[in-house]
Amino acid sequence: MQEAFKGAENNPILIDRFINNAMEVDVDAISDGKDVFVAGVMQHIEEAGIHSGDSACCIPPVAIKKELIDEINNQTKKLALALKVKGFMKSSLQLKMMKFIL
Repeated sequence: MQEAFKGAENNPILIDRFINNAMEVDVDAISDGKDVFVAGVMQHIEEAGIHSGDSACCIPPVAIKKELIDEINNQTKKLALALKVKGFMKSSLQLKMMKFIL
């Protein structure tokens, strides 16, 4: 890790942890800092960890209940407001046993 931080200097570093047997979901949203609009929730067909550009995906999600999609939308809005997002935001979530993990 120390070597990665040295090479990155002041640039952001992304650290991911993938959960076995989980489903990945991408959420696109846009915010003006006050209001947040969730543009879409995309379900990956392959297990979590396969890049969305390399996986089969579907919009709207076909294997996620409406109540969970509503909760994903609500949590995305809360996250965007907490981070004071102004502009586009993409979140990747992992679902295991139909509970989501940021």
